[in-house]
Amino acid sequence: MQTSSIKKIEEGLYAIESLACMHCDERVTVQIDGPQIWAMNQGEPAHIVMPFATAGLRERFISGTCETCWNRIFGTEED
Repeated sequence: MQTSSIKKIEEGLYAIESLACMHCDERVTVQIDGPQIWAMNQGEPAHIVMPFATAGLRERFISGTCETCWNRIFGTEED
């Protein structure tokens, strides 16, 4: 997972910010807890670190591409 910053909000709660989308420069910040930040630092895949997240949000932290740009470039499942 790729992040541009990790900030401690309070004990056991962190805010992680995505890298800027390489196409539109948008960033996203999500909150994760202690076990999730540990999993991220151990190299666990995004679906383990952020089980609450949509596929589009997880992709943001994997490839750096936001869901809107991804769909514009590659289309959607319905296309």
